[in-house]
Amino acid sequence: MTNIQIGIAFLFLLTKPLHGQEDTLKCKMFIDSLTNKEYYRSADTMPEYPGGKMEMVKFFMSNFNYLEPEATGKIIIEFTVNKEGRLENFKILRSLIEILDNEAIRVMKSMPNWKPGKCGDEKVDVKLIVPWIIRLE
Repeated sequence: MTNIQIGIAFLFLLTKPLHGQEDTLKCKMFIDSLTNKEYYRSADTMPEYPGGKMEMVKFFMSNFNYLEPEATGKIIIEFTVNKEGRLENFKILRSLIEILDNEAIRVMKSMPNWKPGKCGDEKVDVKLIVPWIIRLE
């Protein structure tokens, strides 16, 4: 029987905001150079999985399906939580094994909508980075 252990930590990239684009002390708006869409790296209210981080880990663990023996390492995924709370624009920043990377993204795409990020009272798109620590024994 395969034992799956999965850990998580949230990272937020430290990047410089565009000149004159700070809405509040925490809100820092950027423009995606490919899509020309606005997004934030930090917000007054950060996006949140329904029930919090522990519920997200439970969801991930119960939906992650792969039997590769002795796979251990970290998959780092960047994604956007849009204004409606949907997850989109997934990007692997650190790969473990392609099939495990794809499975991690599949599970994240199947997550319920999150509580969206807010700057003041306005809902905004927020980019997040999640490192999943995978240990299949």
